[in-house]
Amino acid sequence: MNWKKCLLSLLCAAAIVLGISLSGARAAEGRITILALNDQVITPISSTNMPIQVGGTYYLPYTVFDPNVVDVDLGVKYSLRDNVLTLYTKQALLKYDLNAGTCEDRDGNTGYTRAVVRGSMIYVSMPSVCSFFGIQSYQEATAYGQVIRLTTSSAVLSDRDFMDSALSTSIADAYKKYWQAQESLNPSPSPSQPASPSPSVPTPSPSPSPTDTDSGDKRHVTVSLAFRHTDGTGLADILDLLAQENLSALFFLPPDAVGDSAALIRRMVGAGHGVGLSVAGGPAADAAQLLSEGNRLLELATHMNTRTVLVENGDDGTIAALEADGWSAWVGNVSPPESSSVSYSASSVLRSVDAKRSLAYITLDDDARSAQILATILPALREDGYTFRLAVGEALDW
Repeated sequence: MNWKKCLLSLLCAAAIVLGISLSGARAAEGRITILALNDQVITPISSTNMPIQVGGTYYLPYTVFDPNVVDVDLGVKYSLRDNVLTLYTKQALLKYDLNAGTCEDRDGNTGYTRAVVRGSMIYVSMPSVCSFFGIQSYQEATAYGQVIRLTTSSAVLSDRDFMDSALSTSIADAYKKYWQAQESLNPSPSPSQPASPSPSVPTPSPSPSPTDTDSGDKRHVTVSLAFRHTDGTGLADILDLLAQENLSALFFLPPDAVGDSAALIRRMVGAGHGVGLSVAGGPAADAAQLLSEGNRLLELATHMNTRTVLVENGDDGTIAALEADGWSAWVGNVSPPESSSVSYSASSVLRSVDAKRSLAYITLDDDARSAQILATILPALREDGYTFRLAVGEALDW
């Protein structure tokens, strides 16, 4: 009997230790890093806007500096063609060459901390960027996780006033929505239902894959959406669909459509979308003149401008010239076939996205057919676990 009592004591002790360990694991799981820029918490919290730590140093996803999304005095440009990220103000510039693994300023001086890539996201060193551009940083451990606040001259609230206000409002709300989203993506099996299929239905074994990128997990593939202006018949439905999925996209307008679209553009930007200009192509000088006029109208209508462009005919010479002039060109790699049924077009888009290994840039029109295609592909892309990100070009309201 003594050995039974001893065994029972050991089992009870193990259960207590296990319970403590599990409780600690849940507490650790609930701690995330929340980022705020000036007086705004970056939401929704996701893997695409959450800082990471590399060697004990915080690194920030470059997309958090998009001035279309947050009020921050920093411009962003990423060239897909050259794989070069540029952060800049009127006075200073940092250029990250991802291929060469270097970082240099406007004068060609090196020695700055280079960017790192995790998955398909580019991260920049928070201490390096803050020091170079004169951005102040503040950190505080809270019940919701580590809160990092970056401030520029545009900030209104002090760090203490911001934290006192945000902890019970925007931070708490963002934290709650983050974990609700995680639970919806990874639902726990109900205790009343078996987690595995019925024994009468055989479960096929997954086929071996040579690499992780060939597996069914698509979180490593980033999907960005862009819509070009056509007849606008599906635009309201497109905006509603994106709002339902809490997604952001780029919307391209020709310069001559900007003046009549001021209210619409303000709605897009207010919902977290990006706005760019589109040109047909032709000589680079003509395209540049049209874009300049488009930005003038954009400034008058909405008090903002953009440096993101869609060259409709995809002319490499025009794109190269505009990029050399500081424009960020959208070059899509997925689009539906023309004059096909909605179901066939949606299937074609999904097949094209499935073939991508890191980045899928989907270009659709803003007509009713594209709205139907979007309604078909979004649930499928969500179900497959793709990461969505607003493709940020260069845009700054000066």
